[in-house]
Amino acid sequence: MMMDDLLPSAHALAPGSRLADAAEISGGGGQAPSALIYEGRSLADATPVEIVECWPAGSLRGEGGQCLPGPEQDATLKKTQSAFAERLAALENLAAQGLVRAFGRIEANQTLYAVTPVDETPTLDNWGTDLLRRATPDELARIIQRLVERLQAAHQAGVCHGAISQATIRLDTPDDAHLAGFLIPPAAGATEQTDVMALAAAIYVVVTGRPPPQPQEGFLPDPRHAASHIAADDYPPALLVAIDDALGLGGPPKPQDPKAWLAKLRAAATDPAAAPVLKPAAAPEKAGGAARTERAASKTAPAQLASNAGETLKPPGQIHLPQIAAAVLLLAAAGIGSWVLLPRNSGEPVYEAKIAAATPAPEQPVAPPPPVAAQPSSAMSTPVVAPAPTAAVAVIAPPAAPIQPEAPVPAPVAPVTDFQARIAAAGDRESLLALQASGADPKSVASRLQELGYVSLVVAGERRWLKAGAAEVFRDCTNCPELVVAPAGQVQMTLAIGPALRTFSVPVPGAFAVGRHEVTRAQFAAFISSSGYVPVRGCHARTPDWQLNPSLSWENPGFAQTQDHPAVCISAEDARAYLAWLSARSGQRYRLPTDAEWHYVALRQAAGAAQPESLCGIGNGADETAREANPGWAAAPCRDGYVHTAPVGRFAAIDWGLTDISGNVWEWVDTCPPSPTDTVFPPPNCPPEAPRILRGGSFSDPPSMRLLDARIVSQPEIRDQIAGFRVLREITASE
Repeated sequence: MMMDDLLPSAHALAPGSRLADAAEISGGGGQAPSALIYEGRSLADATPVEIVECWPAGSLRGEGGQCLPGPEQDATLKKTQSAFAERLAALENLAAQGLVRAFGRIEANQTLYAVTPVDETPTLDNWGTDLLRRATPDELARIIQRLVERLQAAHQAGVCHGAISQATIRLDTPDDAHLAGFLIPPAAGATEQTDVMALAAAIYVVVTGRPPPQPQEGFLPDPRHAASHIAADDYPPALLVAIDDALGLGGPPKPQDPKAWLAKLRAAATDPAAAPVLKPAAAPEKAGGAARTERAASKTAPAQLASNAGETLKPPGQIHLPQIAAAVLLLAAAGIGSWVLLPRNSGEPVYEAKIAAATPAPEQPVAPPPPVAAQPSSAMSTPVVAPAPTAAVAVIAPPAAPIQPEAPVPAPVAPVTDFQARIAAAGDRESLLALQASGADPKSVASRLQELGYVSLVVAGERRWLKAGAAEVFRDCTNCPELVVAPAGQVQMTLAIGPALRTFSVPVPGAFAVGRHEVTRAQFAAFISSSGYVPVRGCHARTPDWQLNPSLSWENPGFAQTQDHPAVCISAEDARAYLAWLSARSGQRYRLPTDAEWHYVALRQAAGAAQPESLCGIGNGADETAREANPGWAAAPCRDGYVHTAPVGRFAAIDWGLTDISGNVWEWVDTCPPSPTDTVFPPPNCPPEAPRILRGGSFSDPPSMRLLDARIVSQPEIRDQIAGFRVLREITASE
């Protein structure tokens, strides 16, 4: 658990408070189960520390910072402090064995504090992002071995972690992987079983590049989400099966004995019998999620989605849609700002979703036989892009007549000729970059990489080649959004404009990078802190009627959020200010996507968005959970577990690695709504003060508002509980 994930507590000690002349509070005060978490410093050497204060529920802060029981809370206070002391004692034994990080214990203010040096090693997700590829089977086996060893010891000592995630798994190298966050008491209900499931979920992200799907009550898991399906052939099968078993993705859920499962996981990752699956140590690794993405797409590509010609789209129960100007529909109770644009059923397909096939790489010619024996190419093909056939290597037979002494000796093959053949035969990035490092012509290497679908870009001052459409994640700075690269192509959209359906074909001429998730509260807070930008207070609330509430803001949208939830109550003007700051900070050009660009990437999830019963697996919308809190809402016949926003990335990613395209929050796009007289889309004239379209649906929207072609429109200064945004980062020719 990280400080950014914690909500502040009114009972937190003030910065500057000292604890027994051993440590000093410098900030924080986030609330965790039965604890308050602070940033601080050691008074002995001024090093930064994390401080965990035992704070039983219902406690009061007395004079001088004392922890006092609330009304009739004496027994609860003593019981919680006793349990905290027992946990610290068990962890001290584990620290002595090197299984958890060492810490100090302080008794002050009539309660207990645990103090540990700040853990600055990368989190598992940051470590994986910095690799620019997935962990190899060997790396993953070493990580699992260390984590299982520590978790087994903790469980044997009677300690549950309670908050295992990619953020609490930390490592510089696979051999020093460890679990942070042990000092924070777990929430009620945390067990060895929940630790097992959380560890399985973290490993699932490593092997698949996406978060595991949320379980749906009454539904069997979709086998396409199983790790053994997505990452088949990349990791030992027994390891993938163990992950699926813990998460209930391998079939009907089966109870797992935590001790037996941990032993099974460790054996599956390190069993020599799995060696044939492991890639040769000398072979370059496949990048990021490229191979798994292509394979998953080939297994799960849905049929072309046709419209339901006999079905009439009706406004949902919580949305009122009176007509406006025949071109758009007014959105009131649950629609943001002003209007909603919906496709109309007409007997003709209205959900045409076509992406022009990318220009295929030219077939690679077989290299001509060299005049002397040549070494076979060492390039390794991958299932991501079918490589050209390995050039046939011919050995010239010796001449029939003996060579006369005065005859010239045949010249050896020029290195450039050998490099050209090896470049033409190479089918992956790692092989090509290795050839360049060995002396191959950089221009020839770059040309071959482009043929294979890789895009050159500069990230934090370094040149990188990323596979477009392969869900490879990068970011330009620490607090910048994570991005994936979308390839060039073409998108076809159908809109209801006035009384008619209009179809527009819009080219997407070049690759671009788009936010993997919606911009989070933490990322928006970094912008506010750094830039000094002050958004206008006030935000439109959903209930009881859609109206402006002056007390609401992105910091207080009217419902609970943590730092990894999407920022809401964001206007298009706020989004532009954020993007200008991000562009200046990164040296890259960030902006909002256009409607066509958003539609282009959303096509990867169009089929799922058209099936109401599958909506809870792909995003957060109005579902049975939300309807229980809002009885009048129209909802999908499933449960996603969230009444309001969900943390970004909790739902299944689309093929290109994006999440929350359907649901969570409506996303601003930089496109004006069309008028009946427009002959092109997007409209060519769209001044900054003109209304803008939002796409994707939100946590409050029923299935009809999460269809691919659903749009709403609002004035750019409007802030709403259901409105956020996603970034687009241009990839320029100069990169």
